[in-house]
Amino acid sequence: MKKIKLGKLVMQNFKGCIDRTVEFSDRTMIYGANAAGKTTILDAFMWLLFNKDSTGATNFQIRPLDADGRQIDNVEIMVEGTLTVDGKEVVLKKVQKQIWRKRRGTDVTELQGNENLFEISGYPKSEKDYKEYISDLLEEKMFKLITSPQVFTTLPWKEQREVLMCLVDDVSDIAIAESDSRFAELVPELKQASPDDIRKKYTKALNAWKKKQVEIPARIDEVSKQLVDIDVAERELHANYLREQITDAERQYEDADSAVKEFNGVNDRILEVKGEMRMIYDVADRQLQEQATEIRNRKDSAHEGFHESRQQIRMCELDIERIQAVIEREEAEKKHLQDEWRAEKVKEFPAYEELPALDENSLICPTCGQALPENLRKEKFSDYEERKKKHLADYESAKAAFEVSRKERLAQITEKGNATVADIKKYQKEMEQLKADLEKAKANSIRFNKMESGAISELDKLPLKPDLSDNQEYEALQLELSRLEESIKSMNTGADYRSQLRIRLSGLREELSVVEKEIASADNTALEERITELQTEQREVGQKVADQERMICMLESFVRAKMDKVSEMINAKFNTVSWKLFDMQINGGMKETCECTVNGVPYSSLNNGHQIIAGLDIIVSLTSLYGVTAPVFIDNAEALNDFNIPDMDGQMVLLKVSDDAELKVRA
Repeated sequence: MKKIKLGKLVMQNFKGCIDRTVEFSDRTMIYGANAAGKTTILDAFMWLLFNKDSTGATNFQIRPLDADGRQIDNVEIMVEGTLTVDGKEVVLKKVQKQIWRKRRGTDVTELQGNENLFEISGYPKSEKDYKEYISDLLEEKMFKLITSPQVFTTLPWKEQREVLMCLVDDVSDIAIAESDSRFAELVPELKQASPDDIRKKYTKALNAWKKKQVEIPARIDEVSKQLVDIDVAERELHANYLREQITDAERQYEDADSAVKEFNGVNDRILEVKGEMRMIYDVADRQLQEQATEIRNRKDSAHEGFHESRQQIRMCELDIERIQAVIEREEAEKKHLQDEWRAEKVKEFPAYEELPALDENSLICPTCGQALPENLRKEKFSDYEERKKKHLADYESAKAAFEVSRKERLAQITEKGNATVADIKKYQKEMEQLKADLEKAKANSIRFNKMESGAISELDKLPLKPDLSDNQEYEALQLELSRLEESIKSMNTGADYRSQLRIRLSGLREELSVVEKEIASADNTALEERITELQTEQREVGQKVADQERMICMLESFVRAKMDKVSEMINAKFNTVSWKLFDMQINGGMKETCECTVNGVPYSSLNNGHQIIAGLDIIVSLTSLYGVTAPVFIDNAEALNDFNIPDMDGQMVLLKVSDDAELKVRA
């Protein structure tokens, strides 16, 4: 089993800890009043490992605050933890520095963010390598589960259940079924599929058979309604009578055809005349529409041109405003350069100042007060003359450099001034062109507006439909149509007589069809046989439904037996807590759940102390499952007594609220 212990934690400028070192033993007590810094120690350890606080938050305040609650800048935040992993010491270190950058063009510095630096046993590491090392050491979720008594019970119940199931070896379905005669029928199926798949199989079959079971009574009723009791001989006589009546009516209908031939001829000519008139009208209408389309195109083109010219006017006005602003800026720049050139031109180098004469006191010995020997006096005078020459040479050199610098500066200002004057001329030329474009656009706007108004006037004058009053061909066809329509009014088409015959024929044929169906359905033998078949099928389907329900019930009993075994095996892994893993449903089925209890009391109803004890019992089992121990941090440990804290293989850190204003550590 991997054993991870925390030996020492050093914090500098982390939240309220300016400089604190905490030594840890197998059982470490940390006392202090609320806000004394107990949780800060745990936050520092979690930040060192996972860049989070004890609640799992990634965005929390770690920088210390001054007396007014303002963040203290320009200090490094450091947390260093000394761990022992399977007896080997490793030192983890994390430092956060602020990144300050000077704002461009100013002396103002701005905070750009933070950067984190990492070390492992004194060796600098990248963030990626550091995180990989921590992950290899202990995965974050696993770490939280085995270091905090409150974490596991806050997981969703399905996640809790998945972890608990990992505590026991897989229970063989076949072994359970073979050990109980009640489940003998399930053994062959369990060798091929899981209980869930078997349940799905029988549930699907049950639903299908139930659907058939519901459908069969309706099918029996439908066939029963088709049973009839009629006199077949009387129906046959009536059918023969109807056939004779149909033959007589068909003969009468054929005789009536000649009465409509003349009528049809005149009617066909009427249709032809109307078609010819429609063609003439369509041609004239198409010409009218083409004329209207041409005018509308001119109107739309003029409308588009008008709006384009208005847009061009606006663009020219905006460009003129823009160029005018540029010219004004360039004029200001030109004046500035002129002032700068004049200022530079009048600059003069300071007048030469002689080196102060040799002080007579420097020719007297400071010890005895007598005049220096001649050789020393000559050296003093010689040194003075050298300094005098150098002073003059330095002055001449500085003056020459000043003149060169002034000349260069004047040349630079002149060059910038010439460029500015050139730019002003360029922009002025551009301004003239824009003004010309503006006047052109205004003229176009007026022209297009007149063109659009003219086109609209032309459209208003166009007729809504073509005028054919001058078309001789159309007038002739109109006269012929009037004559034909007048003549057809006096013709007898026999339409009413034929209509009566059609109605009679339709009624006779419909009545004959009904009688023939009655005769065909008079034999009930086939229907009675079908009813017997459906009744047999109904009994067979009922048995199938019962078979599926029996197998599903057997499977539920099997699952219940298996789950009782699993629950027994899981609860055997714990000393204090028990787990309710299944709920009995009203229908007798089982529903998966996961609820922690202590002596039958749900975890949610326990007081704080018993919840912590339950959480420690869970950690004992999880450390065995994962094969690793790590420091267990117990917050609010004042709710525990020394006698009821369970023995644990790993390290424990108890955070207790006390009356102590200053944080106290007892290792």
